[in-house]
Amino acid sequence: MEAKRAAEHGGLPDGAPGGERLEADLDALTARLEDARDASALPDAPSAHDALHDLVVRTRLAGRPSGE
Repeated sequence: MEAKRAAEHGGLPDGAPGGERLEADLDALTARLEDARDASALPDAPSAHDALHDLVVRTRLAGRPSGE
């Protein structure tokens, strides 16, 4: 556990890419994610909340023993 804790808060290990490379990679990956998001046909917000709620309520009620 101590080795894990030290690694999380320590510097980069030997042989790791430098900060500039990591920043460039992060920028490139962020751009790819944003492009994929923009090209997605998914809605910006979930639209099935009411239907999901109804399904959960019906399922729970169907599983209740009679008399409750």
